[in-house]
Amino acid sequence: MIFLYTDFEYRYNSKINVILIALSLTIFASSFVEYKVIICENINRNKTQITEYLMDNDFNFGYASYWNANVFEELSNGTIQICNITDWENLKTGEWGMPMSYSLKPQQYPVFILLTKEEQNEFNHLPIFSSEFQHFENDFYYVYLYDNYDVMYNSLALE
Repeated sequence: MIFLYTDFEYRYNSKINVILIALSLTIFASSFVEYKVIICENINRNKTQITEYLMDNDFNFGYASYWNANVFEELSNGTIQICNITDWENLKTGEWGMPMSYSLKPQQYPVFILLTKEEQNEFNHLPIFSSEFQHFENDFYYVYLYDNYDVMYNSLALE
């Protein structure tokens, strides 16, 4: 079947086609730019620095919030084992997203706590986050170090 367009219909359809092609090209180009930014930018740069610090200092076991525990364990390829804490005031551990052996309290070797700046601002009133235990900080994270789990747990009662 042959479609015969009047001069007006042809010009109208041509303008719509040009607009649709231009819109498609714009969407394609912007998605490529965004994809390039996502692929090329290291969004874990600040986490990588802390991971390397923990590994360089042989900090193998620690505690952090759920989101940080999983990310740092993944970034260290499991070298650093981090138990997730759901209640900092009572040191209650979460029972999901980690091996159950993590909730067993290690007694004989040093343990650390990893906090974001926001978490530190929220919980800095707790004696467990006393400056005597603060070992490292950068623009994003705090690391607190304890001789063992008992020292860490007993520091909750300090005041």
